[in-house]
Amino acid sequence: MKTSLLFLLLLLASYDYQDFTDRNFLDLPPEEFSGKIISGSCFYQQYTPDGKEPPFEIFPPTVKDVTFVRCNLDNVKLPEGTKIIECTNKIIKVQKDLDDWICNEEGNPIEPLNKELRIKAGISISPDSIPNEKFTEEQRRIFEQQLESEESQDGDVLIYIGGAAAVSLGIAAGYYYLRIKK
Repeated sequence: MKTSLLFLLLLLASYDYQDFTDRNFLDLPPEEFSGKIISGSCFYQQYTPDGKEPPFEIFPPTVKDVTFVRCNLDNVKLPEGTKIIECTNKIIKVQKDLDDWICNEEGNPIEPLNKELRIKAGISISPDSIPNEKFTEEQRRIFEQQLESEESQDGDVLIYIGGAAAVSLGIAAGYYYLRIKK
């Protein structure tokens, strides 16, 4: 019992296997991260109150020799010299179709995050298909119905795994889908 309690306390005191979505660590000293190996955590950044565009600087810029393993670092600007192993570090932005798109360094959409599902539903994956005007709630509802009807047609169920649920499974939280055969 003492060993498992000690392990739990050590786990909670570290940055491993935790959900830090939309958190900022700029106020911490660089020693907090320098020389560390951080595994299985989510540092995904989605929103910023000041309206800045991703990627966002969330770590002290003078951090040295930090290594991330199987972490979600999407929309995060990494300190120079950071090592990433089996991590995701994409720029993701919501477009006018109200869908998440992977973007290039200039912020231009490249492909939808749910590319596989869109292809199966016969919905374009071309950035040119993003409307000029923001979708209305009704347009988005129709779009989601198209995606859902494709899910039910092939007999599989796709489940979003993110946040604390992914952390508890020991994977980097983010845009992963678990396919369950019916």
